[in-house]
Amino acid sequence: LAVISLVGRALANTTKGHLALVPSTAKKSDVIAIVDCPFPIVLRPKEQGYEYIGECYLHGFMDGEAFEGNEQPKAEEIVIV
Repeated sequence: LAVISLVGRALANTTKGHLALVPSTAKKSDVIAIVDCPFPIVLRPKEQGYEYIGECYLHGFMDGEAFEGNEQPKAEEIVIV
């Protein structure tokens, strides 16, 4: 299963130093969004919204950790084009 889950994936570091396993098509300017689904997603900013690139693994954010602690998560409406 480990080998299968790595096909089409690449390791990446976020600007805040978090380790991520992202789709191999991800680019440096892409963003990782924590949304109301079981896993974070990679989005690419476009003129009128965002393009969905794929799901990702973001170390330390897979079990609701993004919503714990004192810092409130930034809420933003996103449009997938």
